[in-house]
Amino acid sequence: MIYNGAPLAALGDVVVVTVNYRLGSLGFLTTGTEDAPGNVGLYDILEALKWVNQNIEAFGGDSSKITLAGQGAGSVAVGLLSTSPSLRTLPKTDHGKWISC
Repeated sequence: MIYNGAPLAALGDVVVVTVNYRLGSLGFLTTGTEDAPGNVGLYDILEALKWVNQNIEAFGGDSSKITLAGQGAGSVAVGLLSTSPSLRTLPKTDHGKWISC
């Protein structure tokens, strides 16, 4: 499903970025080896967040105010990433939020 961020962006001074990530066995299968390390779907999201953090200002956004939200499986990903040490490698945001629903 492609999320139309236009209604959300119309509510105020907001830049909406949607992220795709690998699902199912392509995103989460693990064999315990380098061939299929597992959870690469979460790494996709983390890499997208790094890109957004580095480039959002070019689109009129503020990298210190990034909010991550998800619905359904996306909310699980938000919850998992909120506890991930990997996410702490991003610059600290003072006003960013985590929203799961």
